[in-house]
Amino acid sequence: MTDDLLKALLDADKKPEKEVPLKRFGTFRIRALDDQEIEDSQERATFGKTVDQTKKALIMIQKATIEPDWSHPDLLAKYETQDPVKVVEKTLLPGERIKLVSEILDLSGYDIGTAVDQVKN
Repeated sequence: MTDDLLKALLDADKKPEKEVPLKRFGTFRIRALDDQEIEDSQERATFGKTVDQTKKALIMIQKATIEPDWSHPDLLAKYETQDPVKVVEKTLLPGERIKLVSEILDLSGYDIGTAVDQVKN
């Protein structure tokens, strides 16, 4: 085993992070999601037997975003909600959401093309 591989395995508990530029806002800082966070997003977006993929994407963005803080009191007040997921929904355009979800899934180890198609549908 190479030293680089060993170091990577020893650091595996650290979630990868990335800066993602959005034209309207500047740079967002996101991180990978673990299995539990993705499963929780799926459960929260499931109604009966139907998964609301848009809601799932919004939840994933809220969970994975380091900066900005979607639960900042000023943002919650502006959008008259206590739900940071609603702030994500009301702030970001659909294309911006897709860009962030793509990056989040990539950081989380998913094949981007397949995962983005699932979120879009």
